[in-house]
Amino acid sequence: GAEAFQDFERATAVTAPVQTATVPANSASKTQARGNWRMYDDAPKPHVPVPQQQPRNEDRWGLSLLMLSEVGTLPEWSLGPSLVTRYGSFAVWGEVALSALWPRFAATHVDSSRGGRIGWFAAQVAACAGLGAGLPLAACAGFESGDLYGYGVNTDYRHVGYGFWSAFTAGAVYRGQLRRNWGLELRLGSAIPLSRPTFGLEGYGEVFQPSAVSLRAEVGLAWR
Repeated sequence: GAEAFQDFERATAVTAPVQTATVPANSASKTQARGNWRMYDDAPKPHVPVPQQQPRNEDRWGLSLLMLSEVGTLPEWSLGPSLVTRYGSFAVWGEVALSALWPRFAATHVDSSRGGRIGWFAAQVAACAGLGAGLPLAACAGFESGDLYGYGVNTDYRHVGYGFWSAFTAGAVYRGQLRRNWGLELRLGSAIPLSRPTFGLEGYGEVFQPSAVSLRAEVGLAWR
């Protein structure tokens, strides 16, 4: 009897249904939702390209269109255009420029209404070097060659005369960025002429000779 009773209990224990905890139907969806949120948060963020600035040590071409203001080369203060082409990095570059000045009047010693109108044009080559890392300032030194030309005013002398011009040049350059590849350029400099041609009129004598030093200022736009 006891033996049979024990067997019965073992059978009952084996055949008794296993009680399992019921899970609400929406529990799996919540778990899956939380899993989805974790997957979204852990996913790598999309790469947004950041515009790169032009490397300051990369060699490239540049161009500047400037207005030149000068005193010393002509009888009076004058203005004229200057076009500069350069190649090099932000720190060191070489440049070639073409410049001209509007002709100015020089009167004779005899009659202030008679005289000559004197003009100037030249080509310059120069080497420039930055004054420090990150500074938009540079120093330049170079050489220029060109002509002074003149013609009579209120005189019978109509022929245009030319005189060879050559000079050493030196100055400072500021180039600040305005937008993208465009910038504002300012220059201050001087030229020391190696030749100073004298202009005169027949019957009136000497009319004009350039000064020993030319002082210059330039302002305009620079590309790159």
